[in-house]
Amino acid sequence: MGAPTVHQSEHGYTLDMPVEIPAQDIETTENRVLSADLGVKKQATAVVVDGDNGQIAPPEIIDHSSKQKLSRLTTEADHLDDWLAALRHDGKAHTDRFKHLHNEYEYLRQKETRLRNQIQHDVANQLVWLALQYGCETIVFESLGQIELPDVDGTLAHSISTWARGDLLDLAEYKAELVGVIVESVNPWGTSRFCPRCGDRGETVKAPDDHTECRHGGHFHCESCGSECDRDVVGAINVGRKYLSDSTMEKAKPVAYIEAGNHASCPSPAVEGARSSGVQSTAEQQQDSASGCQTRLARHCATGKRGESEMEMGGLHQNQNQSSNTGRQLPSGSITR
Repeated sequence: MGAPTVHQSEHGYTLDMPVEIPAQDIETTENRVLSADLGVKKQATAVVVDGDNGQIAPPEIIDHSSKQKLSRLTTEADHLDDWLAALRHDGKAHTDRFKHLHNEYEYLRQKETRLRNQIQHDVANQLVWLALQYGCETIVFESLGQIELPDVDGTLAHSISTWARGDLLDLAEYKAELVGVIVESVNPWGTSRFCPRCGDRGETVKAPDDHTECRHGGHFHCESCGSECDRDVVGAINVGRKYLSDSTMEKAKPVAYIEAGNHASCPSPAVEGARSSGVQSTAEQQQDSASGCQTRLARHCATGKRGESEMEMGGLHQNQNQSSNTGRQLPSGSITR
């Protein structure tokens, strides 16, 4: 192993510390995958799908706590960029005012880049950790280059392009490789259009209580079996179905939701008008004590500066001032870079 090195860049000095990651004995289950649907309003929705037993755990929603901060930085930098363009147009690019605003603009863009990279590392860490927790041998994504983007405003389009560049997939792939997990992708066609429970074609609608068809709606409804689900959860389950069946969406094997040997449903949030967190049929909605509850992982995600208060926790890094609502412990070992 080499010695630490220091090198200079336009952003200052960087200390590179070579590390050795010990080999880990990872137990995986054949034909069990963690299928992930990458989103915009929430970074990722992940579901564990088993080729023999179907969906064996509730959907996991990864929603980073610094997402809004990143959006604010992007908006502020865009406003400064417009201001600089106006000054250039007026022939004032040589003024002290222009220089000051340009320095502020560069500073904001650097903060934006660092925070975006941090979010992507955190999300990739969470996905790898989930795969390890459930013994998945593969993490499956949609092929991002083939995803149809919704009609959104500039800020949202910028967020989409962040994921579409494939940075997150690259990070997840190298982190997963360190612990012996494979990363694959499938064509996303049809993953949000077919019911994962019965296999029939459903429709995306405006809301759980409004089944008006909406192409880019956030909710899924199946008239054939009555299943209701968040669209991102449907997409995640169908990504796994498509990969395990190695077929088109129409021919993919439907999956049931079975946890600890019992058929369970994911109850909708209690908040009126909120989107549902998991697939449930009409006959199952009374199972409010079922174990298929949605788990949010935002509290796992780091928000502080790297290296100041990190804990090494199982293929992930966490800040000490953060808590988890999943009740799971992470194995030792860090994969942060």
